[in-house]
This record gives sequence, structure tokens and C-alpha cells, in this order.
Amino acid sequence: KTKEEILIFPNPAKDVLQILWNEDSETFSNYSITDINGKTAKINNIHDNISPITIDLRDVASGTYALTLYKPNGITKSYTIIKQ
Repeated sequence: KTKEEILIFPNPAKDVLQILWNEDSETFSNYSITDINGKTAKINNIHDNISPITIDLRDVASGTYALTLYKPNGITKSYTIIKQ
């Protein structure tokens, strides 16, 4: 059994956010970042599914957001991130 691990760092983030996962146990097709009101701040496809991916947050306002990772099978995983 593979231990499922997803690392999201740094959190809080200033300019960029990294998402690192075990490629043997996880596959993601895209992600979204939404604010506490549900407004989408950023959405993108994950190309080639190569870990880690880097998300540029320089155009995102400071605050608390939900980062949602979407798996091809429809399952989602959500994490709270803070943009400084």
C-alpha cells in the first residue's frame, strides 16, 4: 500500500505555491483556487502530471483560499492556503 502524501508549500505563500505529490499514487488533471466567497482566483490544467507543479500567485490578492485538486475520476481534494 502506497502512502498518499501531498505537500503544499510554502503556506502561507508570497509569490509561488508548490504542490508535490507521489506520482505512483496520485494523478491530477487540474486545479482551482477560490476565495472564501467562492470566486475563482485561478484555474488551470496540470500538464504531464509531473510533480511538483508551481502556481504563480503574484496576481492573486492576499487572503485565505481553497486550493482544489481534481483527479481524472472526478474525485477532488481541497486544502486551505494563505496568500500573503
